[in-house]
Amino acid sequence: MARAAQRGLTIINLMIIVAIIGIFASVAVPAYHDYTVRQKVREAVNLASPARTALDIACSQGSLSGVDNESLGLSPANAWSGDHTRSIAAAGLSSTEGIVTITLSSIGGVIADGRQIVYTGACGADGMHWTVGGDLLPKYLPGT
Repeated sequence: MARAAQRGLTIINLMIIVAIIGIFASVAVPAYHDYTVRQKVREAVNLASPARTALDIACSQGSLSGVDNESLGLSPANAWSGDHTRSIAAAGLSSTEGIVTITLSSIGGVIADGRQIVYTGACGADGMHWTVGGDLLPKYLPGT
């Protein structure tokens, strides 16, 4: 009597496929979550671009010391609105240093309400050179 050829997948094959899909999902879901949080942080950084530009201009004009949102022609700090942005404050700390402070709203249960991104600018002969800091986890901090 001839045996019929086996067709389809066995239970072992199906279990291996499910395990592989599970491994991919366990890597992909956290990576996607981090990506979405970074994009929400990027929204706040994009909103702060005019403040950084205004401080760049004040630096090149030699009028950086003592400036704030109002004297730079910007909206008040808490008037900036975004889905994840509470306020953006620009200030000239001295004739050679400016600062832009971005205060965030809660993002995805990862970033608590009130966390900040701080851009510090050093005014030199060739313009402002920015560094970024704040109280976010380093993986969520934007670049300069």
